[in-house]
Amino acid sequence: MGAQREKIRILFVDDDELLLEQAQIFLEDLHERFEVDPVTSVEEGMKKLKETAYDAIISDYKMPSTDGLDMLRDLRSRGDDIPFIVFTGRGDEEVAQKSLDLGADHYIRKLGDAKSQYDKLASRVVKTVESRGERGLDFKKEQMLEEEKEDIHSKLRHDIRNNIQLVKGYIHLLEDTELDEEQEEMLGKADASLEKMTSLVEKVEYLERLDSERIDEVPVDTVIREVVDEYGSLASEHGIEIELEEDLKEMVMAGDLLQAVFSNLIENSIIHSSGERITITGQADEDGLTVVIEDDGKGLPDTSKSKLCDKDFSEGENAGSGLGMYIVKRVLNRYRGELNIIDSEQGGARFEVRLNLP
Repeated sequence: MGAQREKIRILFVDDDELLLEQAQIFLEDLHERFEVDPVTSVEEGMKKLKETAYDAIISDYKMPSTDGLDMLRDLRSRGDDIPFIVFTGRGDEEVAQKSLDLGADHYIRKLGDAKSQYDKLASRVVKTVESRGERGLDFKKEQMLEEEKEDIHSKLRHDIRNNIQLVKGYIHLLEDTELDEEQEEMLGKADASLEKMTSLVEKVEYLERLDSERIDEVPVDTVIREVVDEYGSLASEHGIEIELEEDLKEMVMAGDLLQAVFSNLIENSIIHSSGERITITGQADEDGLTVVIEDDGKGLPDTSKSKLCDKDFSEGENAGSGLGMYIVKRVLNRYRGELNIIDSEQGGARFEVRLNLP
């Protein structure tokens, strides 16, 4: 085993100030090497992490705004392997399993007398920090490799986008020349393939941004109107009218990728419905907001409804990569929202997007 660290710096996150005060006293008294830095929110904790090097994090699960599992997910998505212990009064096996699945080192319930529970907590911190320290150099190498990989991916995406734009430019130049019917058909197919490639690059970028996205209050009406404006031309090309029947004034808990949710759903209806109208409505209650996007097209078979959001699902002559609806599911999972796909009373498909209010 490597040499002992002189001090073990712990970031302790809990919205209960009295518990934080008690925890700091007990832990620093139990172990002379501990330095406990208490904070009352995940937001304050993330700010502290940018300013100070900590050896471990202890966090409550349920807090008023962002909870401890969101913090854990955010850190692990960035490749941060800092020891993380979920310390909560909530005795829920599902939460415990989710904590460990997200990369928590331990899940400890606030049970029993104070000295016993803090003694257990201190023991877990020391054991985890010491074992992690032995592989610290390997972790730094892994982190450097991840950063290098992301840099390469970013450059590749940039080069791909540039080359797509170049090819599009040459296609548009060819469209201004005299072409026979067969040549025009081939040019149209080339242009359609480029559009699919552009869409695929965007979808990959969405997936890479997902776990590090900041969740905050978002005006859903503004997001939907931007998407409707963006897809107005495509809808017209397919002979479809998009109707936004109600102003949705609610704020919802989401991020920038909420736009990707509505973009994929509206695009799916435009391309696949073979209908004439898409309507968008919404209804709020005390728990959340349901946004409904439905069309009067041919609808979806029951077998497709159950598989539509699967990563590899793709069918029909206009099928794309299959990632669009998968992204919808992943983004809504991130926001703790839901997607329900049923038959519309208009005859087509009905997508019900459930979002949480602040």
